[in-house]
Amino acid sequence: MLGLTLNKNGLKTASDINLLSARLERLFFTQVGTAIGFLDNGSRILDYFWEGDTPENAKGILSEVKFLLMAHETSFVPIDILVKFIAIDGYTALLIEINGSFEEELGEIVNLKFVKIKD
Repeated sequence: MLGLTLNKNGLKTASDINLLSARLERLFFTQVGTAIGFLDNGSRILDYFWEGDTPENAKGILSEVKFLLMAHETSFVPIDILVKFIAIDGYTALLIEINGSFEEELGEIVNLKFVKIKD
């Protein structure tokens, strides 16, 4: 299935993987209380991220990722999820890496990566 995405260059067609990646990025990095019309929706991932790069916060982020996938992306089946804090050019960054597949196409494994850098 193809969908449309809008970016600074205009409309373009996108694959299932691109659409999923865009949805997950919005889902993971939209804080609770900031989604217009859906103030109860959102994620606590950034709250954990800003608290510091501790093992407890990494576990909290992992738990939040699992919950968000189960609650909002039921057609995507995660196989493994990696959450870790990394250094990029002297800044602390959060890496979320997810391997999984779509229910309809269980044979194709996709790898999605999300990075958020503290400025």
